[in-house]
Amino acid sequence: MTDAGQPYEVITIESWEQFDREVSSLPYREWVFRGHSDARWELKTSLYRLFEDADRIIELHKGSGRKFAKDEHEKLLIARFKSNAHLYLRALPKEDQDLEWLAIMQHFGAPTRLLDATLSPLIASYFAIETGHRDCCVFAFNQSNLRDVDSVVFEKEKLKDVLFENRTQRDSFIVAHLPVMSNERLEAQQGLFLIPSTNYMTFEQLLEYYDLGGRACKKFLVPARLRYEGVERLRRMNITTSSLFPGLDGFCRSLRSQVLEPVKRQKLLGGE
Repeated sequence: MTDAGQPYEVITIESWEQFDREVSSLPYREWVFRGHSDARWELKTSLYRLFEDADRIIELHKGSGRKFAKDEHEKLLIARFKSNAHLYLRALPKEDQDLEWLAIMQHFGAPTRLLDATLSPLIASYFAIETGHRDCCVFAFNQSNLRDVDSVVFEKEKLKDVLFENRTQRDSFIVAHLPVMSNERLEAQQGLFLIPSTNYMTFEQLLEYYDLGGRACKKFLVPARLRYEGVERLRRMNITTSSLFPGLDGFCRSLRSQVLEPVKRQKLLGGE
């Protein structure tokens, strides 16, 4: 079913076996996935959320709805990163490769217009259930359908070349991007990015202009009761924090799951 007021199909998952059946019907590489640990969260980039917070702070301070130029602030963020990155990194992209710069910024936690995604629905389900206790979800995007629509609307334009022109409404689009300069974490997570053509709209708003419904995006709603079973099944597949985040930071993140071990041992011993 299509959720009222939302440009995607919502499928409620009753078991992980059902989830496997649903995602196995989606051709590999045509669909990309993203997990949300709270099903109520909208599809917003970290940069969009930063601008939302800044707008509220400015409004509270000045008592008006005055907005600031988001695209100009994005340019300043990128320029600031470029001018300082050499202090921390040895290998850097060329000056004009802004998408490659954004990928590095995203990797180290800077706010960007990139939305993390993965080619693997199982890895996306890991990010959905890794933290939190509420109903969670996995989004699936059909990048092939999105690309087909864009090729008709924009004809011969290379969308990545016009990403920073703030194209909105009927001129808006979403493009998938796999960085040329990969890294160990991106490889482990089968990662790539979804990128909007504007900083002024959410992905839900952008998807409305494609008017494709479930053919472009699906939302698999996972009830909270399936979380523990989901963690256990992914662990058996070696999809864990340690495997997806190589290095010390991944090991430290993995320590959070240790608190569930007593539950597992108690279950094996027949305890309540």
